[in-house]
Amino acid sequence: MRVRIDVGAATDVGKVREGNEDYYASVRYSSVDPLDLLVVCDGMGGHACGEVASRVACKAIVENILPMRLPDPRELIYRAVQRAHDEVVQLAQESPDKQGMGTTCVIGLVRDGQLYVGNVGDSRAYLIRKGTVKMLSVDQTKVQAMVQRKILSPEEAKIHPDAGVLSQAIGQRNEIDPYVDEQPAGIALEAGDVVVLCSDGVYDCMVDADLVRLTTGDDATRIAQALVDHAREHDGKDNATAVVARVLPLSRVARTLMDTEVAFPRSASSRPPPPPSRAPSSSAGAKKPEDGGGAAVAATDDADAGRLPARWIAGAFVAGVVVCGLATLGGVHWGIGPFKAAAATSSAPPSSAPAPPASTSASAPSSAAPD
Repeated sequence: MRVRIDVGAATDVGKVREGNEDYYASVRYSSVDPLDLLVVCDGMGGHACGEVASRVACKAIVENILPMRLPDPRELIYRAVQRAHDEVVQLAQESPDKQGMGTTCVIGLVRDGQLYVGNVGDSRAYLIRKGTVKMLSVDQTKVQAMVQRKILSPEEAKIHPDAGVLSQAIGQRNEIDPYVDEQPAGIALEAGDVVVLCSDGVYDCMVDADLVRLTTGDDATRIAQALVDHAREHDGKDNATAVVARVLPLSRVARTLMDTEVAFPRSASSRPPPPPSRAPSSSAGAKKPEDGGGAAVAATDDADAGRLPARWIAGAFVAGVVVCGLATLGGVHWGIGPFKAAAATSSAPPSSAPAPPASTSASAPSSAAPD
């Protein structure tokens, strides 16, 4: 079952750092099988070109998710992350000044009302449903590995000095092993659900009660901004980025519109009736209405028979051109942003990309920052 979602995003450089190494994307792929993609990448602070690593990884995921056309969304996530890793590693090998760069990543993919999640590093995904919080991602850190082996408790892990040391990161080794949710069918989304993808600058100063309180609202962009503002007010030492998706209730009309293909109706009122004085030509052959009702297409002489189909063909041709134009041009509004304070880059995908048009459901700031 398809769902309707409202997506918003916000980011903040924080109080300490000069630049923002976070990068996010929220993209709707317009295709026969629509997909909603949410991504947050957090460039590794203190490493070379963390902002470059997050940008390259995020764009690689966006540009590769759909062309692969794999039936399993989990495999899509896994392969897209691997492609992103390969591109970051290759760029680092080609540019000595970028060696050692890396980034975390968290992905949310929505298809047919099911949510699929994957991550590398410690960027997180949460599901807030009816006042409860569920963490959907798994931190890939040394401390989390000790928690899984029962060496540390979750409470001890929060205050451990190595809490931020990653065991996995895009660009940091020859091979990576992304975490992807093991549920084959994904997580069935319900009206009222709120999905939050965020960097550690958001969740480090937050408890579950804060997440529930701050995600109670009717606008995804305002929720994302509230999360980022809370992080700045209560910590502000790190960049903070949040992408939020609210699952909206589908009205009967909206559900019908989403699940119905557009067709051009054929009705008797849309074309002139045949002259009453003329009898149908025997060579044309009269068409009779079906028993179930509906408009009959009455046959006319050869001249009339030639004119009417020509109109339909011309109309269908024009309609096809319009639809193709909208599909090609109207959907190409996607934005992914590297952020220096409040600046972001917005661009269209390269014309050589095989993916169909994609559109963002979260707008990036309009001022552009150099790569």
